Amino acid sequence: MGSLRFNSIKLVGFKSFVEPTNFQIEPGLTGVVGPNGCGKSNLLEAIRWVMGANSAKAMRGTAMDDVIFSGTKTRPGRGQASVTLTIDNSARIAPPMFNDDEVLEITRTITKGAGSKYKVNNKTVRAKDIQLLFADASTGANSPALVRQGQINELISAKPSNRRRILEEAAGISGLHTRRHEAELRLRAAENNLDRLEDVLGQIESQLLSLRRQSRQASRYKRLAGEIREYKALLWLKRWQHALAALETNTQDLQEAEVKVQKLTGEVANASTEVANLTSQLDPHREEQIIAAAVCGRLNAAKEALDNDANAAKSEIKKLEARLTFLKGDIEREDGIIKDAENASEKLNLEFEELKAVKDISGAVQDAKKLAEDAINIRTALETKVTALTRESAQFSAQKSSAERECNDLENRTASLAREIDKIKQNLADIEQAGQGASEQNLFTASLTQALSALEQAKENEQKASAQKQVCEDKERTARENLNLAKQALSETKANENALRSIVNAARGEEDNVWTPALENITVEKGYEAALAAAFGEDLDAGFGEDIPLRWAGANAPTTSLPAGLKSLTEFVKAPKELTARLSQIGLVSQAEGLALAAKLQPGQRLVSQQGDLWRWDGFCASGNLPSTAAIKLENINKLAEIESQLPELIAKVEAATAAWETAKQERVCADEAARATRQALPNLEREEREAQNHLSRFETDQARRSEQKTALQDRLSRQEAEHADIQARLEAAKTQLANTADNQALEESLVATNEELILARTAADEATAHYRSLNNEVEARKTRLRSVEQEMADWKARAEKAKERITSLQGREAETEMALAAANDSPDEFAQRQQNLLSELSTAEARRNTASDALAKIEAELRTADGVLRSTEQALGMARENRAGAQARHIAAGERKEEIQARIHETLSCAPDEL
Repeated sequence: MGSLRFNSIKLVGFKSFVEPTNFQIEPGLTGVVGPNGCGKSNLLEAIRWVMGANSAKAMRGTAMDDVIFSGTKTRPGRGQASVTLTIDNSARIAPPMFNDDEVLEITRTITKGAGSKYKVNNKTVRAKDIQLLFADASTGANSPALVRQGQINELISAKPSNRRRILEEAAGISGLHTRRHEAELRLRAAENNLDRLEDVLGQIESQLLSLRRQSRQASRYKRLAGEIREYKALLWLKRWQHALAALETNTQDLQEAEVKVQKLTGEVANASTEVANLTSQLDPHREEQIIAAAVCGRLNAAKEALDNDANAAKSEIKKLEARLTFLKGDIEREDGIIKDAENASEKLNLEFEELKAVKDISGAVQDAKKLAEDAINIRTALETKVTALTRESAQFSAQKSSAERECNDLENRTASLAREIDKIKQNLADIEQAGQGASEQNLFTASLTQALSALEQAKENEQKASAQKQVCEDKERTARENLNLAKQALSETKANENALRSIVNAARGEEDNVWTPALENITVEKGYEAALAAAFGEDLDAGFGEDIPLRWAGANAPTTSLPAGLKSLTEFVKAPKELTARLSQIGLVSQAEGLALAAKLQPGQRLVSQQGDLWRWDGFCASGNLPSTAAIKLENINKLAEIESQLPELIAKVEAATAAWETAKQERVCADEAARATRQALPNLEREEREAQNHLSRFETDQARRSEQKTALQDRLSRQEAEHADIQARLEAAKTQLANTADNQALEESLVATNEELILARTAADEATAHYRSLNNEVEARKTRLRSVEQEMADWKARAEKAKERITSLQGREAETEMALAAANDSPDEFAQRQQNLLSELSTAEARRNTASDALAKIEAELRTADGVLRSTEQALGMARENRAGAQARHIAAGERKEEIQARIHETLSCAPDEL
């Protein structure tokens, strides 16, 4: 691979290398051995793959995604694979885009279904850039230096072209073929662009003719647009008048609808009043009919009941006699309840008097309550005192335990620090013994100085060569740019010449070459083409000769002169003598003066401006904004003559730039060779300098490490000794504090005595509380019994009252039963008389019911008639309201339409006068 050297290769997910795997390629011979199927061929294919191999068949697969680890029975497949190749570029012979770094990391990553990506030092590049990098180094994915399976047989039976490729790679020129191929592609693309440019020029010429036609159409469009605006204004005026008439009509319709709605609203109100009156008359008659029907039903039912009563009178007598006997028994039972209530009330009165006579013990209860509260207060005070003494005793014990624990900890820490101080001192002694003298350092320093001197001299030579190479490259680049600019200017000039020549020739061919127009024989100064075209117009298409139907025959110059101070157009135009008479009567003025001087013209005279404006003696005027074919032809002829005069100078510039570029190119090649020679000497000197620097650095590192270790140990020894002294002082203070701690025997005795007092106080408080509760319960029980006796007395009294009420009720029922029994024993004549009375009442009720039904039917007929009139009137009112809403909507729409038309009329009338 020449001066590019492989350092390592890293594989992740590539074929059988599922885990990240690094292979270091050390100087010398590096080999990979193993049984069949262990992946040796995969390693070679990975190198070819990262170098840009694009054939899946060369990777022993059907598709490029087959290089991704596809998985096993125990491991899933991967979705991505990558190979990273690390290259030493210290010789700096890589292509310029990669030549800034001494180490190149080339990575190719493939994602399943998404293709491959290339990166160089984490920058994305093209596959072509990678292939060109290795081609310049005389290697690549298809290099014969990478021997794959079966390649030896292929080399033996190789064709001459393949053998030639092998020899070219060995000679280091295979990269030039790639670059030549790219240059050929660029040249072919440039030729295609030139062909396309010619096509574009032809299209532009045809577009120019089309644009001329479009210009005439635009003028016509401008005139027609003004007429259209006038007709639009008239149309909108007619629409506005129609909108005014529609607005008046809609306003009248709206007023009529309002009157009709008001009229129908009054009719609906009257009909509603009549319906309400009839409804109010209907209810009394309907109620009377219902009452009469109810009376008839009741009388019929009474007649039937009277018949049944006559049959049931005998059985009723028996029932009444049995009920009379039952009622007498109930009266006797209630008398017994009254007697029992009187006896119970006497007993309860005696018990109530006894309870009232018991002595009141509320004072004793209050005394017991006070004694109980005093005993509880004493108990609470003793409990608080015991809690405080307990806390004080626990705090004293904790302080004593803490002081003892701190003393033990400080003694252990002191012993540990003493051992550590001894160890640090021993390490310092070992470092002192391991120190070396300055003689070895001087040897390393001298070797490094010699290597640095040689390297600096080589770098200086390389910098000079690189600077000279850069100067030559800049000089070549400048010369190439100048050559390109000159070629571009010449090409653009020739293209303009061809385009103008085509346009001029096309313009000349418009008359089928019947005669040569006068325009071809006229020479006009630059900038006055529009003036000449305005002065002659289409007359320039005429020729010279007696046999030409449209010709200039010549005439004597008129004796009339132009207005004072005006220049004749003959001063700026060279034309045949046949045009002298015409040119002498054409004056050149500015745009501002033209209109004023036109009034002074004599018959046959004209004024033109440099911009193409025309004023004729007969009052005809033409603006310079109108396009003129003659002016365009004249401008193109002048431009063509100017371009033809520039061509020789541009050709000479291209030849001079070509010679300068060839010279700069030769100088750059020589500078490249010198720079390459100086760069090739650098790696060995850099390696020697790095080795000397490494030896000195390792020695200085060891010395610095020992010095740092010594300093760190000394600092640590100082800290440990200071900490040892501090702990000694703290230990003495802790021992003093422990010795000064007093005995808490008095506190313990006070706590025991207080606990005994607390036990006695708790017993007294419990007894006082129990006595208070007993007395209180006794008082509450007596009050409860009094309330219970009073409640029982009230209950017996209520029961006695209820018994008396029931006796009164039973006696009444007994009297009623006796009266009913007497009535049941009456004669049947009474039933006959009652039946006759019922029949008379029934006939009267039926006559009343018939009268009420007739009146009700009459009022219902009137109500239905009035209801029909009301519904029809309401429907008419609804239709009138809808008509009114429609009229309002039409009125609003007509107003909006009128305003819209007014706006459109104002918009149309606001156009500029020249547009109208």
